[in-house]
Amino acid sequence: MPGESVHIRDHLGLPGRRCRPTHPGAQRYSDARGFALKRADHQLTAVEKVEAHPVHVRQGVKQQGGHIRRVGDSVALPRCQRLCLSGQLHVLFGAVSDKFGNGERHCVMIVSRTCCALYPFAVIATVPKYAPRRNNSSMTNQNPNSSSARKAAVIGAGQTGVTAALGLLDAGFAVTLYSDRDQRSLRNDVPAAGTALEFGETQQAEIALGLDPYTSRAPRHSGLSVRIAGEQNAELIAFDGNFDGYVGVAVDTRLKADERLTTFQERGGRFVVEPVTPETLDGIAGANDLTLVATGRAGLSNLFAVDPVRSVYDAPQRKLLTVTVTGLGFDEGVFAHRSPAGGGHSGFSIFAEQGEGWWGPYLHKDAGPSWAFLGWARPGSDWDNRFAAADSAESALAIVKNLYRDYIDWDLPEVLATENIIEDPHSWLKGAVTPVVREGVGRTASGHVVAALGDTAVAYDPIAGQGAQGGLIQAQRLVAAATIHDGAFDEAWLAGQYADFLAARSDAANKVTRLFLSDPEFADIGGQFFATAAVDPRFASALVALLHRPQPFLGIDSPEAAGAYIQQVTGEDPAELLARFAPAGRFARSTFAPALV
Repeated sequence: MPGESVHIRDHLGLPGRRCRPTHPGAQRYSDARGFALKRADHQLTAVEKVEAHPVHVRQGVKQQGGHIRRVGDSVALPRCQRLCLSGQLHVLFGAVSDKFGNGERHCVMIVSRTCCALYPFAVIATVPKYAPRRNNSSMTNQNPNSSSARKAAVIGAGQTGVTAALGLLDAGFAVTLYSDRDQRSLRNDVPAAGTALEFGETQQAEIALGLDPYTSRAPRHSGLSVRIAGEQNAELIAFDGNFDGYVGVAVDTRLKADERLTTFQERGGRFVVEPVTPETLDGIAGANDLTLVATGRAGLSNLFAVDPVRSVYDAPQRKLLTVTVTGLGFDEGVFAHRSPAGGGHSGFSIFAEQGEGWWGPYLHKDAGPSWAFLGWARPGSDWDNRFAAADSAESALAIVKNLYRDYIDWDLPEVLATENIIEDPHSWLKGAVTPVVREGVGRTASGHVVAALGDTAVAYDPIAGQGAQGGLIQAQRLVAAATIHDGAFDEAWLAGQYADFLAARSDAANKVTRLFLSDPEFADIGGQFFATAAVDPRFASALVALLHRPQPFLGIDSPEAAGAYIQQVTGEDPAELLARFAPAGRFARSTFAPALV
């Protein structure tokens, strides 16, 4: 009842807090220097129209070339750049796209940061979209086809690897991209690596590289609808969080990698299909100025030592099952019992004793707009046993339908309406991920330095959608920093860039992932957050926004700090808000009926 004293953790069946040291990253990297957008009106556009011819970065800041060394360094702009600005600005992005009516341009941005948000002021380098990229780089004076161009190698042609390769190519590097599969096989013979849900901050990183963030092609997520069941599946918490000033899109990683790989080759990048072993990597690293390893969690990842402080788990926390389907639309009539936005909001259901299930709009490489299910089973649970039986896309969808029939009947009509994507036998995946953070720099047998990128560097449990986002943001930051770096890409430089990435994004992303995994260390905070979200829509939106921008959670290590954040968001006393919480009792059930064809 409202006003009754309720211990949220006990209601949810969450384990008690463990007596372990607080993650030191909260102190060591409390000044997170990442970029973020507060609202849609903070999009990356220039305040002044610029001419379409190339203007190189070094023309505007050559007097300070000895001081600008990496993303985040300050630069004072000369008056001759026709920029009506004063003070100092920060180099944070490698490129942006402007919208002045003459077609998309790919630009280098200099921006200022105020209150953890980016406010773009001016473009100091631009090249029109139709300019020949192979002879007219937007980021450097170097021609990637010339003998003087710096050389880069990227190992791994997944979404993160090919994005980094394309970004470096556009920055003037001569780039070779290695893969153990040819392009056709990468698109058609492997499953997608998860749902790759991305939000505004990651989309801006892609735009900064001049890449399509797919927000005009993929069905958009405008919010997240959450249902939480506690012990004995008691229906406890329901809330609907809107994405305030940004959208989410989930895009088939095979589609995105394939399209970017095509562009990479069209612009003069070299694509080599051959397995790369630690022995052959030694020669590759010796022949290149910069070598990035983006081969995922296996194989070459062993070149990078595990960070024992940041890696808090030694085993998978969930077993995973995902399947992509068709049969549902995206209008207000789909999942209408969850939210007025209907199919515009993805749905997340949490069972304290079993695991979690998520449905969301998706862009499939063949079927186009579709839906994806992603399930997480607690090891040893009934869901775990069910997921283990999946051996095809058809059996995976049958398992999901039975799961919803037995546990999540409030969403059952929509789930029963879904159908397999017949043309893609790889539209499903099962497995498990041990979350791990590795050192960002490794060495080959001869001592050549190589850098870890994406899942090779940081493997997240996908429950909070941080894996694909982290890899793309890391790639963009590396490209932007490499573009303005004139020295060697040595161990000190690579380690510095990686430390900056951990501080700007990854430490916070890992912490938010642990929150959504119901880590015992955050049990009291999680109970406080989710219960407050059920009674205050403002905090519901702030809570789901941690998936887009996790940085606000980095410094929250106690119920007192959680309460302070709640008050900051809502302007109300957190105890009074929590006193208004009452268990849901019974969630609204779907009355969805598929249209007859």
